[in-house]
Amino acid sequence: TFTISNSGIGDLGYSVSDNAPWLAITPVVGNSTAIDDPTEHTVSFSSTGLAAGTHQATITVSDPAADNSPFTIPVTLDVLQPTIEVGSASIGVTALEGQNVENRTLEIWNGTAGAGMDYTIASDVSWMGVTPDSGTSSGPADVQSHTITFASSGLFSGVHQGNLTVTAASGANSPKTIPVTLTLSDGLIVSLDSRNLPAGPVPVWANAGSLGGNFAPQIDMPVAGDVAGIRAVTLDGLNDWFVGPTAPASILGNEPHTLLAWVYNPVVSNIEVVASWGRKGADGGLVSVNHGAGNSIGAVEHGGSASALGWADREEEGIWTHIAYTYDGVGRSTVFVNGAEVDARDHDPLVVLGTATGGNPLPIVIGTQNESNGTRSSGVAGSLSIAVLKIHEGSLGAAAIQERFNREAAAFGRIPANSDYDSDGLTYLQETTLGTDPDKADTDRDGVGDGDEVAAGSDPLDLGSRFEIVSFTHDGDTSTSELTWTSSEGVTYQVKFSDDLKNWSNAGTPVSGEAGTTTATFTEPINGGRRFYRVQVAP
Repeated sequence: TFTISNSGIGDLGYSVSDNAPWLAITPVVGNSTAIDDPTEHTVSFSSTGLAAGTHQATITVSDPAADNSPFTIPVTLDVLQPTIEVGSASIGVTALEGQNVENRTLEIWNGTAGAGMDYTIASDVSWMGVTPDSGTSSGPADVQSHTITFASSGLFSGVHQGNLTVTAASGANSPKTIPVTLTLSDGLIVSLDSRNLPAGPVPVWANAGSLGGNFAPQIDMPVAGDVAGIRAVTLDGLNDWFVGPTAPASILGNEPHTLLAWVYNPVVSNIEVVASWGRKGADGGLVSVNHGAGNSIGAVEHGGSASALGWADREEEGIWTHIAYTYDGVGRSTVFVNGAEVDARDHDPLVVLGTATGGNPLPIVIGTQNESNGTRSSGVAGSLSIAVLKIHEGSLGAAAIQERFNREAAAFGRIPANSDYDSDGLTYLQETTLGTDPDKADTDRDGVGDGDEVAAGSDPLDLGSRFEIVSFTHDGDTSTSELTWTSSEGVTYQVKFSDDLKNWSNAGTPVSGEAGTTTATFTEPINGGRRFYRVQVAP
């Protein structure tokens, strides 16, 4: 505000004006009879949209009768522009494949005092988010904290790049981009591959994983040879096993871990150990991955029945098979065959032991288990062939396990899980999960392909389960038609009609299917005395 008064004689009747669109004065006229008769005026500023910097203007007071008219008042407006400041110019995080990275904190503030700043934050990748995704800062002392979250458990190992972008409409340096690098290690500590071994006895099997060391026979010496076209190490189920490096802390206790292997088992017995660590004698103290027929312990043992698993009758004989087991570090074990999950169990957290009862450190063993006293058990020794065996720190996700199977499937004479071998619209993984024949497009031979049956909601394993129209009625007086067809709950259908079997139109809106049959009622006048109807699965 400012005041105007008359310092002379007579009456002062004046007007006030300015020369800037961002400036306004009220009132714009006034009167004063003496120095002690002032009129107050208010100056208003419309600075929104003005560029940062100094802006000049002039207020003019005019009265033709005044000796000093016009009287000018210079106005200076400094427009301050906020600047985006961040606590981290770039962010780098690391984790094991299959794990979610721990949250990170990002601090954001306005680097200009006296200038308010509203801003938003956005991520350009699906595996990274931020909460809250907006904020306000009034200056350097007003620092806002945001939480960066990572959904990295489904990503494969390697380097992943993303960006967080901070945008402030009035910010001098907007937008500001923060690059984020996420590095996922595969955590591969044991990597054994027999395909390049010379034929004959195997005195040592070198570990190519990060744990290093070798696996050596303890009693008899297993032999490498060609098994169904693959060079493999064969264990005889008696005294053939390998003793390897001491199990590291990263796969002991309740730590998450993963084992994958290609095995060939000519005859599957109840329990046949592929690899193990920890020991017997304590519930949850053992990890033993088996290729056995026992549905309670044929796949995984932890030293107690409550946490054991079988292969759900998916174990195979006389063919190269990819098996996998994961433990999530919380209390869930999952097993996979040829890239597909076949069983899982929730149980108490593990306490995998690293020492024998006498205190000696325990090794990782191929082909059998450690007893409580640190010796090896011959009663559960595997009688099978192993070509590839890998142990990972961390729990690999289902997608990562399927990807590893797909990567090597052809080399072992298997169909990759993502292949549609019989061109029926279902992948090999889907076929094995459903139980349909991956070599036959129409497993139940009902004339409808397996993929079409799944899409329609009928059973591709049941000859009597068909997607077909059950009944149709039409009331000529009301032009009302009622159509009933076999259906499945959760599938959306669309009824269509045609007068010439060439041009088809929708009869009503899409219909949500019910279990068994679904009926749709619609009003469509029939021209010429005939009309054709069909039911389709809606896209």
